[in-house]
Amino acid sequence: MNDKTDLNNRRQLNKDSNKLGTIFIVSGLFVLIVIASVIYWYNHTQNIKHLDEDQFGEMSEMIRSIQTMMKYSYNNLEVISVMDLTKQVLNNPSESNKKWLQDTILKTSETVGIYQQMRVLDTTGQEIVRIDKTSEEHAFLIEDDLLQDKSDRYYVKDTLNLTPGSLYMSPFDLNTENGVIEVPYNPVIRLGKKVFDSNNDLIGLSICNLLGQEILDEIDEKKIHYEDTIYMLNSEGYYIYNDDIDKTFGFMFEDKKEVGFFSDFETIWNGLLEGETLFKRDDERFYSMKFSLLENVGESNINNTFYMIMRVPEESVMAINTDLRMSLLIALILLAVFISVLGWELGKQITHNRQYKSKLIDIAMKDELTGLYNRRMVYDRLIEEIALARRHHLSLVVVFLDVNSLKEVNDNYGHIMGDKMIISAGESLVNSVREYDVVSRLGGDEFLVVLIDCTEDDVVNIMKRASEKFKIHGLNAIEKEWSMSYGISVLENGDTPDILVSRADKKMYENKSNFKKHHK
Repeated sequence: MNDKTDLNNRRQLNKDSNKLGTIFIVSGLFVLIVIASVIYWYNHTQNIKHLDEDQFGEMSEMIRSIQTMMKYSYNNLEVISVMDLTKQVLNNPSESNKKWLQDTILKTSETVGIYQQMRVLDTTGQEIVRIDKTSEEHAFLIEDDLLQDKSDRYYVKDTLNLTPGSLYMSPFDLNTENGVIEVPYNPVIRLGKKVFDSNNDLIGLSICNLLGQEILDEIDEKKIHYEDTIYMLNSEGYYIYNDDIDKTFGFMFEDKKEVGFFSDFETIWNGLLEGETLFKRDDERFYSMKFSLLENVGESNINNTFYMIMRVPEESVMAINTDLRMSLLIALILLAVFISVLGWELGKQITHNRQYKSKLIDIAMKDELTGLYNRRMVYDRLIEEIALARRHHLSLVVVFLDVNSLKEVNDNYGHIMGDKMIISAGESLVNSVREYDVVSRLGGDEFLVVLIDCTEDDVVNIMKRASEKFKIHGLNAIEKEWSMSYGISVLENGDTPDILVSRADKKMYENKSNFKKHHK
């Protein structure tokens, strides 16, 4: 009887154990599914966030590159319209003056690939000087007997109607010859400026035709995600850039007046007009940025507003979570109940690794005390900025700075106050320069600032602001004005980063010596 009872008890215990085990397994699987779902949706949200940041960043780079091209073209047009040589030719078209002007414009057209035509016209619309460029980018002078009367052209009339100091910019459209659209398509933008003499009397016009294809090629060059679709629209929603060329410039064709982004994606277009920038259609995502081809040039027409649209297909959106889904599926199959703990620890480890990697990157790139770029990083950036400046013919300036009286502050107030002085110097510089300028600490009390597309006079004003902010930091900290000595160096032909910085360093030490003489 006892043996039978013991056997029954053992059997009941096995049943209870199996039952409890089943409950644990089911409970564990349920918890695992909940945790896996939370992990999936959290990571999905983060992945979508990174996707959005990447797409907007890619479009921003496209727009910045296009605006740089346009600003450079505008600056050249501005120079031609205010040159004394241009005014002399329009007022007194001597052969020698005209020859000089022709050579100047010819050299500009040869140097800058975006120009299709560059012209100087008198107030009647008659061409005085004209430079054309072939598709092979060979610039050549149009002889006098081939110069034309352009008084009936809309862009001449519109430029003549400008208020003084304004810029005319035509619609971004297709070039026409004798009223017929040129084939293959030749996208073009025309810029125009009035030319005034020393008495502010109108004496002529300066007009250039820009190769629109050069602008559109920048989109292809800057495109990173080739599976995405890019659209560039004018202010009316017509395609300027589209992979399907038959849909572009519909406003120029009677049978395509209704063809545009506004008809293909009506709901999204209405949202664009309301200022929205992100749209979801099923699992597709549309990103948009409204921009001006030319900024801050006082243009007096409405042809300067455009939209950049990036369409990310469903496959790309779904693909960002492919690895995540596979990992969770394997985890559910292989680890079952224990995956909840393991997944949590793994998540913490991944986060730790990311934080550690980020910290290593910060250590490699940034100065520990100020958080600014360190010597190595600023020299890397300087090499890039010099290449950019030379490629786009932009100015570049570096400023070498040294904090005055740091040793005195350390000796009299301690190294903590000395560190605060260094930190305040960095903050004063960062809060005075533009957001895309580079501020760095080379070490000790030395700083280096890199400014692109900035005149020397503007740099002097920036440094005055920084010096004033730094002075106030000193008054707040020790009731004494703090100051910096600095030297400015403008990029010249043949300059290497070391030569450019060395020249600024030398000028700084000259200013430093003057400071010491006046504060003995």
